[in-house]
Amino acid sequence: RGTGTNSATMVSLYIYFLPTLTQVDINNDNLGRKFRAELVSSTEGGIQKLTLRNRYVLARNSQPTPAANVADVNECSSSTRCGSGQRCVNYPGTYRCYCNSPAQMITESGQCINVITFQGILIITNLGTFDPNLLIINSIPWLQLALSLESVINAAYGRSNLASNYRRSQVTGFTEGSVRATYVATFDPASNETVSNVQAAIQPQLNATINGTFLGQYQLSGTRQTAVLYQDYDECNPASNIHVQDCGTGATCTNEIGTYSCQCATGYTGTPPSCTAVTVYPPLYF
Repeated sequence: RGTGTNSATMVSLYIYFLPTLTQVDINNDNLGRKFRAELVSSTEGGIQKLTLRNRYVLARNSQPTPAANVADVNECSSSTRCGSGQRCVNYPGTYRCYCNSPAQMITESGQCINVITFQGILIITNLGTFDPNLLIINSIPWLQLALSLESVINAAYGRSNLASNYRRSQVTGFTEGSVRATYVATFDPASNETVSNVQAAIQPQLNATINGTFLGQYQLSGTRQTAVLYQDYDECNPASNIHVQDCGTGATCTNEIGTYSCQCATGYTGTPPSCTAVTVYPPLYF
């Protein structure tokens, strides 16, 4: 879009990339440098100018105008970007939708479905120096590693004896210590999976070699039996960057294996998440 006077027009535009492209180079600084590298410098009437395609003067005195800079578009500024019961997280050049409820997982088609959930923990040892950006959920390094790790976990369970009940995995965070990753693995709620059989199912999918234990391209700390550990996911205290505890005001949450339950607390009535305070009237004396 453009606004103009008799002497100049400032134009802002959106730049789109195929989703199959790597996002390593698709960031504001790199795009800005590559864009400005295509500008041709010349002098006219003693004044330096930068020209694009021999036609559009973008800057004078070698100072790029804001139009020669690149800024991220926040796709999450649209309230309809994600579906009902979902939250949107913006990343440079893209976005991702997450189901608010810790009892749900988003599908490939963008719908939230009910699941039972277990928390997986593993330590990746072959990524070199820890990148501090892995502590920031809306950074590109966080997203890239999360998507890659989710892909190899999904592939592992897709080959396992639980493949028919498996739904998807979703990374919930990274911490330092090589790279310690936590994620949730989700299953059909009718399957009655347990911590022990969820952990046992992934172990044969790990590649144990003389050089170490691998999950896809990632070398893990530990043996085939200890490299990936599972525990129950506490939906009553979920990962706040992904999920929202959804029992509602006036309700108590009880964590259970693979799931949780909500009850209206003492002094409240109704059905969570819509518990309302009970009105107590003082006794009448006659």
